[in-house]
Amino acid sequence: MSGLLNVHHVLQASQAISAETSLGGLLKKSLEISIEHGGAQVGCILIHQGDRILLGSCCHQKGKTEVPPEPVPVSGPAHIPQSLINYVARERDYVVLNDVQAHNPFRSDPYFKRNAPTSLMCLPMVSALRLVGVIYLEKKYRPGPFSCSQVGMMKMLSSQIGVSILNALLMKEFGIAEPQAESSPDFPAQMSLNW
Repeated sequence: MSGLLNVHHVLQASQAISAETSLGGLLKKSLEISIEHGGAQVGCILIHQGDRILLGSCCHQKGKTEVPPEPVPVSGPAHIPQSLINYVARERDYVVLNDVQAHNPFRSDPYFKRNAPTSLMCLPMVSALRLVGVIYLEKKYRPGPFSCSQVGMMKMLSSQIGVSILNALLMKEFGIAEPQAESSPDFPAQMSLNW
């Protein structure tokens, strides 16, 4: 029965994601759904544009998702686990570390010197063989691993999120009008993630 329940949750989440047409609303909704269904407390969605990875949305406190009017550069390598993000983007494979302090091949990253997540999950968003971005989730305050069902759910959702973000970016590129995005009014030109 739990398999049917997971499919139901995936369908509900996918419908909520695909219903968003503005990039800002989509990034906000996608991160909130990812945090909820991934079992995380904090996270971010990073967008791949050209040779850069830009911050699309972040949440460092439950219920406080921030979305800039446009994706912005992340200010400084200590604000995201850059080596992990680069690995996931390059390999287009997910990484789950359920005990970050004990087993972390990315421990030399400056991010892990400043932050102490208990576990993390990082997934690529790919659409039509194109890297759209990366979803980064972490458990910071609640110990315990990400369950197999949470990882499976996020693997399915990351594909839907990638397709939806790519569609929103294409609509924007071709000048197709979108509804007013739900962005934070005073979002800085560069984002500092102080989790």
